[in-house]
Amino acid sequence: MSEVGEMTSNYNTAQSYQPTYMEASCIEMNYYPGIYPYEDETFESMGIGLIGFLNQAGLNSCSEELANFETLFPVSNFNFAEDEYGFGVYVNYFSGTGTSLSYNSFGAQSGATFEITEVVSIDCVIYKCVEVTGSFSCRLYNDSDTSDIIDVRDGVFKLVIQSFNNF
Repeated sequence: MSEVGEMTSNYNTAQSYQPTYMEASCIEMNYYPGIYPYEDETFESMGIGLIGFLNQAGLNSCSEELANFETLFPVSNFNFAEDEYGFGVYVNYFSGTGTSLSYNSFGAQSGATFEITEVVSIDCVIYKCVEVTGSFSCRLYNDSDTSDIIDVRDGVFKLVIQSFNNF
């Protein structure tokens, strides 16, 4: 079992990330905020994916994202997604060492928790943004060797999520 130390970042200095499409329709869009080193992959990185939240909200078009953005990430508990195409949350971690070990939460998650505890709208000029705060515990599996695991306990996050569409 691997061990990870504390990771913190000020989102104002973190690299900016757009949501990503997994399919041709923006309804299949996923949001992946996190702590990623700017142009230096020797540092650790960690991300949280919010998969299928537009589709789960019952939105039928890309234009509905802006009108409903503040409600897409409600204060609530969420399950972990089984893969990158399902609804739920996803956590990944890259060791940043010379071996660049990669871990993700796709796998058995018995007793895992993910809770959004606060959502605040913030100004992002031409995009809509929310600052999402919460806590989580989960198991991360090495992409190359699933017997190599990291148990994350009492994790906390404060992330900025930016809309794909702008005004």
